[in-house]
Amino acid sequence: MKTNRTRYQQGSIARVERATGFAWKVRFSEYRDGKRWQKTMTFSGDQYPTETSVRKAIEHPVSMQNSESGRAKVDA
Repeated sequence: MKTNRTRYQQGSIARVERATGFAWKVRFSEYRDGKRWQKTMTFSGDQYPTETSVRKAIEHPVSMQNSESGRAKVDA
């Protein structure tokens, strides 16, 4: 018997090289009026040196996004 668990979107995080160092690019989807919109946020590499620090910074917005949208939950 297969068990199902609810999954939530986390967004994708990529390190992007810049002329003066690097930055973190966070991509996620947002649903409005029945359409899916791609959103991007960028974080300075000086302020957020690791991917873990970026995940901590976006923890609250991600949880708010997942709680507002029933579409964020996916049964696996």
